[in-house]
Order: sequence, then C-alpha cells, then structure tokens
Amino acid sequence: MIAIPDFISGAMEHWGLITYRETNLLYDDLGSSSYNKQRVAAVVAHELAHMWFGNLVTLEWWDDLWLNEGFASYIEYKGVANYEKDWDMEGQFVVDDLHRVMALDGQLTSHPIVQPVNHPDEITEIFDTISYSKGASVLRMLEDFLGPEVFREGVSRFLQRYKYRNAVTNNLWDELEAAVPGKGLNVTSVMDTWTRQMGLPVLSVSKSPTDVNKLVVRQKRFLSDPTAVSGEDSPYNYLWDVPVTFTSDTSPRELHWFMRDMDKLVVTRPPGSSWVKFNVGQYGYYRVNYDPELWQELIALLTTNPEALSPTDRASLLDDAFNLASAGHLPYPTVLSLVAYLHKETHYIPWARVGAHLDKVGRLLRQTEAYPYFRKYMVSLVEGHVEKLGWEDTGSHLDRRKRLWLMFLACYNGYEPCMRGARERLVAWVNDPNYYLPPNTRSLVYRFGMQTPGVGVWETMLQRYVQETNAQEKTKLAVGLASTTEDWVAQR
Repeated sequence: MIAIPDFISGAMEHWGLITYRETNLLYDDLGSSSYNKQRVAAVVAHELAHMWFGNLVTLEWWDDLWLNEGFASYIEYKGVANYEKDWDMEGQFVVDDLHRVMALDGQLTSHPIVQPVNHPDEITEIFDTISYSKGASVLRMLEDFLGPEVFREGVSRFLQRYKYRNAVTNNLWDELEAAVPGKGLNVTSVMDTWTRQMGLPVLSVSKSPTDVNKLVVRQKRFLSDPTAVSGEDSPYNYLWDVPVTFTSDTSPRELHWFMRDMDKLVVTRPPGSSWVKFNVGQYGYYRVNYDPELWQELIALLTTNPEALSPTDRASLLDDAFNLASAGHLPYPTVLSLVAYLHKETHYIPWARVGAHLDKVGRLLRQTEAYPYFRKYMVSLVEGHVEKLGWEDTGSHLDRRKRLWLMFLACYNGYEPCMRGARERLVAWVNDPNYYLPPNTRSLVYRFGMQTPGVGVWETMLQRYVQETNAQEKTKLAVGLASTTEDWVAQR
C-alpha cells in the first residue's frame, strides 16, 4: 500500500499494489482527527474488498461497474465494524451513504444503477454516487431480506464459480437465488426493479377507513421537486418490488412484500400498539410518509421516549420528514414537532443527519426576517449539549465526532461562548506554535476563530499552511484560511 502526493483518485486497487491519495492512507495520532482515522480505515477496507470483487472476479463490461464499487462500498463498513465495534458503522452507513444518495436519486437527472457503456469516454462518468452508494444501499437491502447467512452463502458461491473469470450482475442474482431455502423468491425479478430503473419509491401509510386494525400501504415514485413529472422511460413504470418492514411497541419486526403488480398492501396493525414505525433500521431503499394521526404517534414517542427507537430509526424518521416536507408532501410544522425532541438526543447518528437538514433550512432563511429567530432556535437545541461536551477532546469515537458537529452548529449560529472559545484557542496557537490543538477541534478553531482576528493572524496561518507536510492538516488549514470575513483577504 503506497500513498502518492496529488493522486487523482481516492485510491486504486491492483493485485499486489494499492495506491492511495495521502489523506486516505497516512494517519498520525497527533495530527489526524477521528474522521481522518475512520476515513483511512474505510478506504483501506474498500480497496481490500476489491481483491475479491474486481480482481478475483472481474465484471464482464463497464455496464456492471456498480457491482464492483457498490459491493466494495458496502463491505468496507463491515470490515471496519469488525474491528471497531463501538463506531456504529451500520448507522454511519445510513447517514453517509444511504441518505445522501437518496437525495440525489429523487431527481429527474438521476440514472439507473446498471448503465449501458458504449464508448470509452463514458466510463469515467459512471464512477459516481449512484454506482457506489446506491449500489451499496440495494445490496444492504438485499442482505436484509435474504438474511445474512443466505447472503454470505450466495456471495461465496458467486466468487467460487467465477474466480479468475468475468461475470455480469445476473450471475450474482442466480447464485443468491440458489442459496435461498425453498426457492420461493425470484431475486433477479426483485432486484431488476432496483437496478434497471432510476429513482426510489415513497410508501404512504394510512389507517384503513373500514377497519381500525388495518394499515393501507401504497407506493409511488418519490421526486424531490414538487413540480417534477416522471417520464415514461422506465421498464417497470416506476414501480418496485418492496420489502416492507415495520415494528411497534407491542410486536417485533414483520416483513411483507409489496410487489409491483399490487395496487396496495394491507397489513394488520399490532394489537394494543401506541405507535408503528415502518422501514425498520432503514434497510429498505425507500421513504415512508404516514397519515397525520400516525405521525402524531411518532412525535409523541420521540418526545417521551426516544430511546424506544434505535438511533438509525430516529435518523430515518428525521431524514424522511425533511425530504417529504421539501417535496411538498408533509407540512413543516409536523417536521418541527419531530425536531423538538433534539435537546434529548445524545447519539451522533441522528444529529449527523438532522444537523445537515437544519443547516440547509438556515441557508434558505438567510435573506429573510426569520433568520435571527432561526439562529436562536438552533442555539436552543444545541447549547445544552455543547455545554456538557465542552472543548476537551474526550469520550468515545462517536462522542468526538458528535462534539465537532454540535459545536459547528453552535458556532455557525452565533453562540457566543462557542465563538469565544474558538477565538481564544486560535490566538493562543498563533502566539505559540507549540500550543496543542486537539485534531478533532482544529477545524472548528481555524474556521470560527478566523472570523474576527486581524490580517496578522491570517498571515501566520498561511505560513503554517505552506510549511505543513501532513495532507489532512493542510486541508483543515485551507478551510480556516477561506473563513476570513475580509473579502480582500479571501481573494488571496
């Protein structure tokens, strides 16, 4: 494994040699943050996964690149989770890969996972988020509805049969189907709806008007633009074979199939339940909207007992709600009622997702009279957490990542104790090159500390940027240099 300065890709696998961009391989515990550490671990795991998917078995043509990259993008999380059991890599997959690609895939400009490649110039284009993150997401869904043992057996059969040979996507489906007990599921038919048409469905869940114990589920394509209209460019008319899961306070998880030729799916609500949550663990590549009464039940749950749902399920509720509201399918008061519980939220995973959505709302409100009120509201959500966490770089891996995110939201929205802390630490570091800034909080100090000091501080940071040899540290310093509020300095 070798790190190369100015390497064009993140990393590149070959048998016997893996090449990396410096930031994705070189780790220094005095200079690298928790994110840097996780990034190095994930990229190494990703490239090692290619020794099997890509090298031992090579895809027949670039049409099936997604299987190479999607598989490695999924297995990298398993590889890291095997060694770092307290990093919640499953939850991090949801917020870092699944949620981000769903936002992209909800647009008319998306494309199917399996994409015909007819000319060499088209090859580079398909090394994109759809191939990597959507590919990984549908494989995760597949593993969930098949079961991990069946999935592993099918993948093993595929690798054994096609080792030192070329394969296509359908070869994997055939081997997975052969591993399914009872032969009751047509894996190819199901997975083609996810890989050969772009987009994703939104499931609407409502109470049956004729039976209070029944819930009616319908599907349609989810589009993030309320005015967008689906074209007639899908072989499946933008309908999917959907593995529908749900749970409640009175029952374990259930799985039902909503096949594309069904008008609706009717399920029985667990008796005596006070809430029902669909898409358990968000293993399914779909969004869920509920009728107002069912949303209110989930809002009440988050308000009174958020721990009843896993961090991943809390993150999925929040992400679905913000995206549904943005697309015009859900009133914003419902979303803000969901968000109100966040002063109780102590886990990194929900904050990693909702923080990004709230940051986007803030940017949309920036030119309006509501913006100062929004900033106060944001501070009210995070100040208790920030005061408790403090500036000391302590706690678990996820605690350290959460501290960075919450302090970013606090500083960005003008929370003075946070801004003052960044300022003081930056000045101390400028005055004394040996002043120790923990790697996890450096980016905060550089960015928000730089928003008030004079040009002299900027000049010192520039000199240290020029002299710095650690590529990860240079990135943090570059963000700090770009954070000056003086336009004429920013031009430099």
